[in-house]
Amino acid sequence: MARARHLRNAPIREALVDIAVTAKPGTELEALERLHEQVGAEFPHKRELRTAEVELDLTHETNRITKTPLGYMFRTADRQKVVQFRFNGLTFNWLKPYTHWNDVRRYAQKMWRIYAGALKPEKVTRLALRYINQIELPVPVRDFGEYLAAQPNIPAALPQSVANFLTRVTIYDESTACGAVITQVYEGLVNPKVFPLILDIDASKAVSLPASAEEIWEIFDQLRDFKNRIFFESLTEDAVRLFE
Repeated sequence: MARARHLRNAPIREALVDIAVTAKPGTELEALERLHEQVGAEFPHKRELRTAEVELDLTHETNRITKTPLGYMFRTADRQKVVQFRFNGLTFNWLKPYTHWNDVRRYAQKMWRIYAGALKPEKVTRLALRYINQIELPVPVRDFGEYLAAQPNIPAALPQSVANFLTRVTIYDESTACGAVITQVYEGLVNPKVFPLILDIDASKAVSLPASAEEIWEIFDQLRDFKNRIFFESLTEDAVRLFE
């Protein structure tokens, strides 16, 4: 594990704040689209979101695709920030360059006030905070243990050269009732000078709260602390020093 501290060049590629809700009965797609009137000055690009369901008929060798409206996605002109207003909740994305959690939190709160004020969801059912880290290690990497606390292990009798790997584990903290999916991915070299590794941390908590509850943001701070703990516990000091 590495010592927790502020990193001047944190390897965050994307941060996501997600709030799942039970929608108020009778909520219409037009109500979600009208939210663009409140955010359009900063999020000018608009796209409708739909789910697609494919129904196959093997007897007649035909298929039917049913598309169901889900909501709208609005994006800033520089593509750094994205907000999704959906029937089932809100997602706010902050892409790199990353600044600070307080900035992400402030924007997400603003978007949530707009969404909750207009849609008046019945309750909040799940809160999630996801950070996707793109870690570029110097090559060659001969031993993953130099950088990863939980490295992929290969039986000693087998060839030790790794072309790619994917590890995923779900953990649960009983003291806070928070869970997290931790994913490590290496998909192969693109730049011969850099070993690209993804550390994806998706922390969440099931809740049952009114949309106006201030506790929502206290829980997000809790999830952020949990996420940070996972990050530093997942990496060695040699890895973390790359981002100072």
